[in-house]
Amino acid sequence: MKKILIAGAVATVAATGSSVAADEIANAVVEDKDVKSVDCSCQSDALMVEQENINELNKTIQEQELRVSEDKENVSIAENELATGLEQLENAAKKLEDITPEKIATATDKIKEIEIALVNDKSLESAKNQLKDAEQKVHEYEPILQAAQKDVESKLVEVRETEAKVQLAEATFDANSVITAQKEVSQLESTLKQTNQDLVELNKKLDALEKEKSLFYLNSKKKKEELEKAVKEAGPEYTTELVQYVVAENKVEDSDAYSQPKDPYFIKDGKKYYVSANENLEFDGEATEVIVLKNAEEYSDKEVDCEKVSQYISEYLKELRNINGIDIPVPPVTSEALKWAKARTDEMARNKKLSHDTILQLADFGIRDATENATTLISKKSKLSEKEIAYREILEYYNDYRNTSSYGSEDSTKVNVYNYGHRIPLLGASGTGLAMQATEYYGILTFVSTNDKGVYSTLPSNSQKTWSAHFLASAKNEDEDPLRSEFYFNGKRTKFLPKTTFNPNYSYLKQLRVNS
Repeated sequence: MKKILIAGAVATVAATGSSVAADEIANAVVEDKDVKSVDCSCQSDALMVEQENINELNKTIQEQELRVSEDKENVSIAENELATGLEQLENAAKKLEDITPEKIATATDKIKEIEIALVNDKSLESAKNQLKDAEQKVHEYEPILQAAQKDVESKLVEVRETEAKVQLAEATFDANSVITAQKEVSQLESTLKQTNQDLVELNKKLDALEKEKSLFYLNSKKKKEELEKAVKEAGPEYTTELVQYVVAENKVEDSDAYSQPKDPYFIKDGKKYYVSANENLEFDGEATEVIVLKNAEEYSDKEVDCEKVSQYISEYLKELRNINGIDIPVPPVTSEALKWAKARTDEMARNKKLSHDTILQLADFGIRDATENATTLISKKSKLSEKEIAYREILEYYNDYRNTSSYGSEDSTKVNVYNYGHRIPLLGASGTGLAMQATEYYGILTFVSTNDKGVYSTLPSNSQKTWSAHFLASAKNEDEDPLRSEFYFNGKRTKFLPKTTFNPNYSYLKQLRVNS
């Protein structure tokens, strides 16, 4: 396995203390306070809209009051004209009273007296003159009397017209409209009063916010000065970067993905057995797993937590079966399975031999059936994470390129399926428990059953067999590659998990000097 050390910065966290940063902090806070003032202004705008509505209503009331005032003014003008006409009528009547028939008779009598006086006086010329004056006065009174009579008649017409105007004004004058308008005015005055009170409260709040803003500005200014002083006294500035250091890049090696062709046959016990290499792997895409370490020292040999590896194997097997449409359940990790697997690896370590032979009794562990894969490609101590160990163990069992037993077929046209013997339980074994254990370099992956059902008794829902999932596996050599066989499970070719690269890495803070 190749190991590549790659260092790279993946995240940067900058911390500066310059006077510019301090000034930006102070200004940013003050701008936030300004936002509060804007919020209050928005409330004032709502009140201004309400005030405009009130003003519109006041305008309507004023227009109604103006019409009422105009009606009243028309009544007043008509009354004044009526009074004036009456006064003129009265004056004409007085003039008429002054020029009565009695006064005319008196004047006539006076003329007669003058004539008698003239006769008696024998001053004819003087009497004529006096008579002439008297006649002149009579002539003067007659047109005045006629004019007075016409004036009276004219004033009577004006009075009647004025009375008609008064009646019209009184008819058009709507007292109910005035009462309604007065009620609306009263309501609007009440609303206006409440609105004014709200405005007073808002103004108080605005004043308080202004005071708070001023105080905060002073505090910000003080804080800015303190920061600037601290920056000057702090000396050189530094920035801190979070650096991610990739310790290794553990990829799937070609030797685990592509098989090497074998000799076409071998001789055993005097018989010829035909063989072919296992198939190249088909992965279900690609993936990367980032293994986060605390520090570089953590990527070193440490005790492997086999129960944790067992849990990861269980998760990977569920994914593997799901990829291939196999609905045989993967059993959970159980204490019975862990004890049995540990006893088996201890047995192989004592015997210094990788073998499926055992003197252990399943019943002593409360187990009725079991199957296992065994390997020497695992260590009780490893620098790899438990998740990567689980992936690599399944990978090596699945490709089965290192199977210590080379199974052949006496028929050159057939392939012995046991060349894929370690792949079969990964796809078809079930039971009540699963576990992986290791002792020294010996490792076991086992499936156990503690009930009457065997570990291969559970079949997929679309099974082509009726009694054992183990026999759903088959192998052929029929495609275009004669040097490699093909594996089938329940009549279908299978895929492996995504081709996964494991990147153990750790992060650390690195301080860089910005200026002097």
